[in-house]
Amino acid sequence: MKKIISCGCQSGCKNGHCACLKKGKKCADKCQCIACSNPFNKVTNTHALSNCARCHIMTVAALTETELNKRHELSCGCEHATLGNLLENYYCSKCNEPYYYSFCMNEVVNANGMWHCKACGTCRDNSEWHCKYCKKCTYGLTLECENCGRNSPYMPE
Repeated sequence: MKKIISCGCQSGCKNGHCACLKKGKKCADKCQCIACSNPFNKVTNTHALSNCARCHIMTVAALTETELNKRHELSCGCEHATLGNLLENYYCSKCNEPYYYSFCMNEVVNANGMWHCKACGTCRDNSEWHCKYCKKCTYGLTLECENCGRNSPYMPE
């Protein structure tokens, strides 16, 4: 049985104490929060957001209609896509490569070559991994961690 998340925040659901915000969810009708300002409440399709967009939810929730409609060129050069479409994986209609907007890098990135480390809160190259021992990202999937010397390729979702 799936556990239902709810909160009873009195601080407006805008900090790390809110159970819904921590889980990346909207506050539900059953929540008993006061003056709720959970930024996930402002986003229509929260489950489709890229990990980077989820990590930068305050920025995403504050985007204007003009910003959401701004077109960005994909690095393949085949076409442009709106920022609104790039909040989730967007597939180029010509080459079928997946792209998303990286708020960490302030640019459109190819999802096949990048990933967003939730633990570090940054977009990383696919040749990097997150070390579960020293809790930092490091280079080289088959190499030891350059920070602590251990070898434990682990990439959090």
